[in-house]
Amino acid sequence: MDVSAELGKTGGSAPQATGNNLDHLCLQIEPFEEQELQNLHQHGVEAGEFQGRYGAQGMGRSIYLRDIAGNNIELRSSQ
Repeated sequence: MDVSAELGKTGGSAPQATGNNLDHLCLQIEPFEEQELQNLHQHGVEAGEFQGRYGAQGMGRSIYLRDIAGNNIELRSSQ
């Protein structure tokens, strides 16, 4: 994607020491009960809330969290 084009500018600066090279990584995992992952905060994991989101396979519920390197990770149920 051309980072100087209109759509490219929405992602911020080009990959470098101060820019991201991707928005997030999505991992599709086996079906789970959302309550099973509610204790992430208790283990020091920075995590958002479960929400319905549109993705590569249509609508689904997922949660975003941040890994120790500061990357955004999306956990999405395969349901």
